[in-house]
Amino acid sequence: EESRQVNNQLDNIIDNQAMQIKLSGLTKNITLEREPTDKELNELYQQHKEEYRQISTFQFTQYLLTTNRYGGQAVSKAENILNTIPANRQPPLALASLNTLEIDRLYGAEFSKKIVAEVLQHPHNLPCWTKPITSKIGAHLLCFKQANIGAIPELEFIRPEVINHWRYKTARKQTAGN
Repeated sequence: EESRQVNNQLDNIIDNQAMQIKLSGLTKNITLEREPTDKELNELYQQHKEEYRQISTFQFTQYLLTTNRYGGQAVSKAENILNTIPANRQPPLALASLNTLEIDRLYGAEFSKKIVAEVLQHPHNLPCWTKPITSKIGAHLLCFKQANIGAIPELEFIRPEVINHWRYKTARKQTAGN
């Protein structure tokens, strides 16, 4: 029984490592053969650190003012509501528990980055009733109950991924320059 568990864990490690090696090889074939210098790799990592953040999870209630209903006035309507909400008042809305992948699926790519940034601006207390945050469907006022912000892995732990990112970006620049 115990040896079977060890073998299953070993298979997962080997499969993951094999996939990383295959991905790196394929990326080299369609982009660049050259390896980035440590400086180039570190610069790219520093510029795009947020993109490597692990999944974050949130619990929040919200006022959502959709563009379907309010059109171009959704943000100003949200600002008006924000001015009338007493601090920490709970709205008559359900509590949502979502991770960043679910949030972006529901509200559009990049929305989770906006709410991660909002939470990170308030490191000692979660914001309750943010300024309007826009998504593909409207303007949101959020009151966070809980936030678990995903860590950004150190470069050494995601080096193959960052090298592939560097290769794609560098190849794209070279293609655009020609």
